[in-house]
Amino acid sequence: VIQEYQASTVRPPKWGSYTVPTVPQTPQPILTDVLEPSNCPPRQYIDMMAKIDPDPRKTIVSIGCNKGEDLWDMFYQYDNTEHGLEWESYRNILRQDFGLEKGACSSVQGNYDQLDKPVKPISSFEGAPKVSPRAICVEALPVNTHLLKTISEKLDLNKGYGGHHGETWSVLGTAVDTTNHPPTAEFPANANPGQEALGIDYVDPATVVEKWDQVPRDNIDNIFRKYGIQNDIIDILSIDTEGNDPRVLFGAVKTLMSGNVRFLEFEVHKRGVWATFDLQILIDYLDELNFNCYWVFNSGKTRKITRDWQKPYEKRQWSNVACVNRNDYLWKDVLDQF
Repeated sequence: VIQEYQASTVRPPKWGSYTVPTVPQTPQPILTDVLEPSNCPPRQYIDMMAKIDPDPRKTIVSIGCNKGEDLWDMFYQYDNTEHGLEWESYRNILRQDFGLEKGACSSVQGNYDQLDKPVKPISSFEGAPKVSPRAICVEALPVNTHLLKTISEKLDLNKGYGGHHGETWSVLGTAVDTTNHPPTAEFPANANPGQEALGIDYVDPATVVEKWDQVPRDNIDNIFRKYGIQNDIIDILSIDTEGNDPRVLFGAVKTLMSGNVRFLEFEVHKRGVWATFDLQILIDYLDELNFNCYWVFNSGKTRKITRDWQKPYEKRQWSNVACVNRNDYLWKDVLDQF
């Protein structure tokens, strides 16, 4: 294990005591029908990742952060500060200050009151450092950027929280793409707080645009360099850009080639770039960069896509894909457990 760790870029498991069970590698059955729904999967694989590697010194990046709910869940899960924040505090601000009671997956997962609190395994390990993870939240829609910064200020996340000298919860108002040319992208100025279905080159037909805002455009490689994290371990990279995810991933080629990204997730759609883009190309690209990718279904099950392409995968629908770095000896098998 020590030799394998020294040959990789991930941290050793100083406080973890959980071992991933060995799953027999058997061929997956051929699909003859449509895929299971995958638009709003439960996050038990994230819970298992935290159980396997509870070290709180994580860097978590969300591209297309929207209201920041998923990022907050992961931040809370790894937070090990002496007087950590309550999980409910984030969504209470969404309710009280912005009138938001539920997320996009409320029809599947329920309103905020019905959501399950993420497991927090780090608290059971003596000697673990009393620090928090670092969260970087990149969001293009100006009204959501304001929302995210407001919550960060109300929770005092950037005043030395979690033992960080700089920002603990960074919010960047940027549209993420393959390139930074042209240097800006247009987004509706009259959008509502928490509104989704708005991305580069895609606006929900139900949205009447009264005025456009010019938002800075950049790619992940440049953003990470500006933050000084281009050589850091990125424990979780989450992407949800309302149809632009393939272009975002192609703009992260240096980051992904570095081997420093342990786990990433993205959405498949039929809008935006996905209207004409082939998912198989993206899966093959990520395979070359040493990632195994899986469908993550609403049922809680997963199904490996990498090197097992099947006809039903060609259908474009709102779905979620999770990928794990094959060189990460702690997390590499986690998605095979479901």
